[in-house]
Amino acid sequence: MIAIISFTIGRVTAPDAGESGTRNTLSGGVSGNVVQAGTVGEVHIHAHPRAVTVPSQLPAAPARFAGREHELRDLSEWRSAASGQLLTVISGPGGVGKTALALRWLHQSRDDYPGGQLYVDLGGFSLAEPISPADVLEWFLLAFGVDAIPAALPQREALYRSVTADLSMVVFLDNAASAAQVRPLLPASPNSVVVVTSRWRLTGLAMAGARIVDVTPLDVDASMALLGQAVDRGRVAAEPGAVRELAELCDGLPLALSLVGARLATHPRRRLSREVTDLRAEQHRIAALRADDSSVGAVFDLSCRSVPPAAGRLYRLVASHPGTRFGPQVAAAAIDSSVADAEDLLDVLVEANMLSEVDDRTYRFHDLMRLHARQQPDDGRDSAVRRMIEWYLDTTTAADLLFHPLPQRIGPRYQGERPTSPLFDTPAAALAWLSAERLTVWDAVHEADRRDWHDLTWEFAEALWGFLRHVRHQGDSVDLHRLALRAAKASGNRQAETRMHGRLSLVYADNAQYAEAIAEADAELAIATAEGYRWESATALTHLAHAVSGTGDLASALGYYERSRDLNIEIDNARGVAMARRRIGEVLIQLDRPADAIVELVASADALAALHDDTQHARSLMYLGTAYARTAEPARAAEPLRTALELVRAIGSAYYQAEVLAMLGDLAERSGDLPAAREHFRAALDHYVVAGDAKADRMRDRLSALA
Repeated sequence: MIAIISFTIGRVTAPDAGESGTRNTLSGGVSGNVVQAGTVGEVHIHAHPRAVTVPSQLPAAPARFAGREHELRDLSEWRSAASGQLLTVISGPGGVGKTALALRWLHQSRDDYPGGQLYVDLGGFSLAEPISPADVLEWFLLAFGVDAIPAALPQREALYRSVTADLSMVVFLDNAASAAQVRPLLPASPNSVVVVTSRWRLTGLAMAGARIVDVTPLDVDASMALLGQAVDRGRVAAEPGAVRELAELCDGLPLALSLVGARLATHPRRRLSREVTDLRAEQHRIAALRADDSSVGAVFDLSCRSVPPAAGRLYRLVASHPGTRFGPQVAAAAIDSSVADAEDLLDVLVEANMLSEVDDRTYRFHDLMRLHARQQPDDGRDSAVRRMIEWYLDTTTAADLLFHPLPQRIGPRYQGERPTSPLFDTPAAALAWLSAERLTVWDAVHEADRRDWHDLTWEFAEALWGFLRHVRHQGDSVDLHRLALRAAKASGNRQAETRMHGRLSLVYADNAQYAEAIAEADAELAIATAEGYRWESATALTHLAHAVSGTGDLASALGYYERSRDLNIEIDNARGVAMARRRIGEVLIQLDRPADAIVELVASADALAALHDDTQHARSLMYLGTAYARTAEPARAAEPLRTALELVRAIGSAYYQAEVLAMLGDLAERSGDLPAAREHFRAALDHYVVAGDAKADRMRDRLSALA
């Protein structure tokens, strides 16, 4: 190419032109300095055309890849639907496979972007400082062949936008530290795709319209597939159980799976079961997940360094939570802070993908990250665990008092000002919380027992008693009260020991283990008598009656209940009297004395209604209905049963609803109203299933018989 530039240089006279009174003039547009020569004719400038540079910087696609079908489908659909630039943030914890997913997808579509592909690792999670946008822009501009690069960031941004304005291109920004680091690197072209990966959620980019891909660990099948790509198929086929357990122990984290796969690939004679053994021990698992200079622990360490110290402390302490899920109130207990402060720190950890949100008020750790957090040194961990367990005990106690307010308790949390909880304010809501948190509360009990916190262990048993009587999880009840009895003995609390013997007696009787039930009731009565516990003595007589009635000795049972009633009258325990009269009524029904039973049950129901004990009032009405059904006027059974059903529905007890509905079904069947009987039995079946009670099978039989 030849350029001909013509211009004229002249001299003019001017007042400010110095001693000569003249100065030079130049017509034409010239940038920079002008050097004047005496005479210039035509200037011929020869320049070679510049070759257009098309960068192709994407790293290779991952050699091993499994799963992610849903994420790949979303990315492709978003690209097809995009009317302008597609900005996507692939976010997830360290080692979850964000970069692999991005490269897998981008290599599938790289030919659709002839303007080129730019790539940079922004160093957001490394030992060094993250790379500055100014440095990245210099590299990008050089990749396009630009050799005159401005020094200042704003000028580099402007030039980058000019260069990319009309290009159809891909920009892959890997390992970003922040939205601010990314924004200057966005090209101007509306025909571009920008993919950002980060351990942070990068909410700032989401506000600007970015699509977010939340990458979670692989499921077991995809994890096994990834391992199978690294290990010889014969070894996989020889130990399929070990492959599955390895996948489970790596908890779907591709980095961990890749490390295990690499180790197995380089040790072709090593059995897979040996790797399983190495990873089973939780205290050694993080250390075992390493190969050469790569390790899961190092990746997690970098995440910890990226968050503020207060968030790091929460990460370390709440990892010792006894269950798998927790709310902000428990997190606040762990760090001994307000709930509001804990929520702010939880947001930081979620934003950094160090915690996952189960829902808007519940959080969980990735299993490997929880192990990592537990292994970080922190002198306050034991105190944090105690505070978390006590939070569960306090909240369980508050739920029990709301749901089951009247029975006498001996635990210190029931004395003086009674605890409440902001999580529930009605009996039904309290029951719902107990049902939802049952497994976590159980974990808290076992942690207290493991640490020999005896006072907390038996107090949990007392606080959970009313709930357990409703849901009828008998196996849980036996295990809990065995732990609680041992804890009460270890703590030297004779009153608590007496109570736990009595609770075990009832649970054994419910399981038809009558010999064990009688033995526990005898032990309860012996301690209560020796220590002068009159209230506990009356209760022990009730438990003994319940146990012997199961053996068929109804006369002895009636005698024990009457002794309990009389002792409760002596100590002025109105509720104890009402409960004893209800149980006397139950035995009288079994003795085929319905008229006598009705007298006792009416008195019991009236007393419990006056005490506002809805649960026990409902149970007295249930038995009253049963007694009426055995008289010459069985239709009178309907009214107390319907009232009982209203009460247990308000409480929310699936088991007691099933019991009342079954009674109503019996009543309808005896009266010849088979459609109503089927309706009641079907509803009872549904509630027994919800309660997990074996009586569901009996209801199925009743329905089949009526078909």
